[in-house]
Amino acid sequence: MFGAGHNESNESPDIQKEWHQGQKAVQLLDLPIDVLDRVMSHLDPWHHKMWRSVSEELKQVHNSFILHHHKCYEVAHREMPMESIRVRDTRIMLQILRQSVGYFVHEGVAESHIVDSLMTFHEELPLSYNDEGIPKADPLTRFLGRFLLDLELSTDDKREVQDRRLHYTMAVFGLLKWQFRKFKVSQCGMKLLHWHLQVELANICFGGIDEREDKSRFIENVKRIYFINIIAELLFYDKMNKNFWGHKNTDNFICTYGIGPSSSDNSRLLLKFVVYAPKSVVDLLQDVIAGKDDPSKPFQMPPESDFSAHVEIKSVCARKFMYSGTLHLNILRLAELV
Repeated sequence: MFGAGHNESNESPDIQKEWHQGQKAVQLLDLPIDVLDRVMSHLDPWHHKMWRSVSEELKQVHNSFILHHHKCYEVAHREMPMESIRVRDTRIMLQILRQSVGYFVHEGVAESHIVDSLMTFHEELPLSYNDEGIPKADPLTRFLGRFLLDLELSTDDKREVQDRRLHYTMAVFGLLKWQFRKFKVSQCGMKLLHWHLQVELANICFGGIDEREDKSRFIENVKRIYFINIIAELLFYDKMNKNFWGHKNTDNFICTYGIGPSSSDNSRLLLKFVVYAPKSVVDLLQDVIAGKDDPSKPFQMPPESDFSAHVEIKSVCARKFMYSGTLHLNILRLAELV
């Protein structure tokens, strides 16, 4: 039938061309979701990123896949009566991660930024355990750094910036309130046009110096990220009831921080938040620090209103090598809204 001398070049290519033109190409999005899940479960990190870059529709499918995977991981590390130290410490890290991003999830673009950072988090977490099976906080702090910086750099819209800095403030409040062993509110109330909140964390030191007065947006972003990273890291070791000392260093900022032994250390960290905002926002922040809010309910700044905040950081530390003095951190300056 197909012996030498048989020539079908005059008809077969045209027939095949017409046949192919009559067929609809199968798209990934045409496949059932369970098939897509199986495909995505076999991708390596590079191909996960390539998948997300193809189209917005595939990115949304991938978002759902990664968030479901992370939720399953949280369930596998839920609190149990007889849990190993490794499972307990991983659970604590996952709980702090969820608390840190909970107030951002209602923003339209935040979900994709969370997923981008979660992929790297799950790559790094298995590598963070020491020989005793105890994880370091590095995957957590790197996750927060990537997520917050990507979120911050994704917009210049003044209203969006204002909403995100408010959510940042709520995230910091949520971490502070979330069962530090020795946390208390020492002052709270209105002074002239500003709401003041001072909280105290016992047995914790935090000292730093600004080597130069650089108020650029990027430098202030880095300082804000460092601050919430340090709070999250301190909370991680505080929940494990472990002493810990660490430091961070950039071109213009150096800080040292840690948790001392609770029985003999008289150190304490004082954080004074000064907020300018409408009453509805002040009421919300009071609910957050009191643990009475519902993070599942979205909140945005009221129209035609302004929000600004800064933090004064002061530490009373028994350790002589700690930097002393009061540090100032701008969460949002009114000048940024002009």
